[in-house]
Amino acid sequence: MALWLKKRNDVEFESYSVRSGETRIGVITRHEIYGQRVWWQWSIGTVYVSGDGHGTPSGAGDTLEEAMQGFAHRWRLWLKSCDLMEITPGLDATPVDGE
Repeated sequence: MALWLKKRNDVEFESYSVRSGETRIGVITRHEIYGQRVWWQWSIGTVYVSGDGHGTPSGAGDTLEEAMQGFAHRWRLWLKSCDLMEITPGLDATPVDGE
């Protein structure tokens, strides 16, 4: 399944669940220091991606788009290391471009 964001309503700051289908696989959250420095942190939290040899399960970007790209890149490295791929709903085993 392709990755998609769902705004979280359970917190008072800007944060999104990252989902693959109905499964929450991580989160992207906006951080701010005194209204001046803003960054977006991402983390994959439902699978053990660190053991695949491709680095940590988290990172950051200056924009939401950068954080989304970092998350997607790391997620796809893990999928590849497990010989898995994303599928498009309704089209079984069809790889999704996005790198």
